[in-house]
Amino acid sequence: VALFVGAVLIFNTLSMTVSERVREIGLIRAAGATRRQIGWMVLAQAVLLGIAGSAVGLALGLLLAAFVSGFVGGAFGLRTVLQLSPTGWLTVIGVGLLVTVSAALEPAARATGIPPIEALRARGEPGIEGRARLRWLIVVAVVVAIVGILLWPRGPMGPGLVRPLSVYGLMLAATLLVPFVLRPLARIAGLPFALAARVEERLARGALRRDRSRTALTVGALVVGIGLVVAVSTVAIDARRAATDWLVGVFPGDELMTAITPVAIDESGPIPEIAAVDGVERVSPLASFGVAYRGLRLDAAAVN
Repeated sequence: VALFVGAVLIFNTLSMTVSERVREIGLIRAAGATRRQIGWMVLAQAVLLGIAGSAVGLALGLLLAAFVSGFVGGAFGLRTVLQLSPTGWLTVIGVGLLVTVSAALEPAARATGIPPIEALRARGEPGIEGRARLRWLIVVAVVVAIVGILLWPRGPMGPGLVRPLSVYGLMLAATLLVPFVLRPLARIAGLPFALAARVEERLARGALRRDRSRTALTVGALVVGIGLVVAVSTVAIDARRAATDWLVGVFPGDELMTAITPVAIDESGPIPEIAAVDGVERVSPLASFGVAYRGLRLDAAAVN
């Protein structure tokens, strides 16, 4: 899902860039630039975006992983180690470049087809651009799906792959349907604004209809972004539910109480207060501590 979001955003950015620079590209062609040079110019922009995005994403990912690792270690008294092999670094950069370049091939090909005569016109032909984008977006989605399956932690044929692929297919279908439902969506979205600013609402709706390719790409990226938020929220809920089920199944008792920060098990903690509640027979705290085993420090837990 994250790879598809990145591909759609790259696809959106470069497609808009080509659409807005039709006249400039026509002038460059008129000055003597070849089709191949124009194509390499767009691909070079994509490679720079891929390298910069992969580097920034890798740095932010390491910071987030370090934060989560430290939080988990502090909350549960566990020793966490953050490791990333050189193969992982190369995989991140390689996948970032692969997805970026695959998303940039169609805008680059469309830029090579701009003739020098376009320097005399304000815009290109939106209908042809829209159909090309729609076809190529499917190709990009297939490439991203193949990369995602190969990188699946449990292997390409591992369990649990059907569900994310189903969500991925639903997001792709919603993105591809945007150009066909754009007109009614624009009318529905403009209803609240028509009550207070009718003239402005009609002008905005007309702009959406005139440049349907840009609007479809923008709305498609928004749909994918919302889908990513929902997917991450679902993963977080499932992870918390799985952790809770594991704790309930492992530790005895009628109730299990957890805290997001370490709680003292002496008299200063809430244990005496919980034990004083009517109906509570016994409170057994869970303590975590480090032990040495064969020269290594391991984390252990015990119930009183």
